[in-house]
Amino acid sequence: VETAERAVEAWMSMLEEAMRTAVREELELGLVSYGHGDARAKWVLAHPAQCVINGSQVHWVAEVESAFDNGTMSQYGRQLSDQILGLIMLLRKGLTKLQKT
Repeated sequence: VETAERAVEAWMSMLEEAMRTAVREELELGLVSYGHGDARAKWVLAHPAQCVINGSQVHWVAEVESAFDNGTMSQYGRQLSDQILGLIMLLRKGLTKLQKT
């Protein structure tokens, strides 16, 4: 963001827009790189927490709708249990301070 010879309001607006763009790009990256099973635990660590929460919710809704449509709710329930167990194992191994954020 170029600040020279600009009003504070102008460059603050540019900074705000740049921040929005950066967050939007990270959210999109998190959504398209979502994984299942063991890959999901790696996905959780590879992205900022905000992206993980958002991506998990978006994909959960799509997966639940798909399970309803295909009559595979029990299989999906097992998949969710496996994902939770994968996250529990990840936590038991221990996370760095950076990985916790």
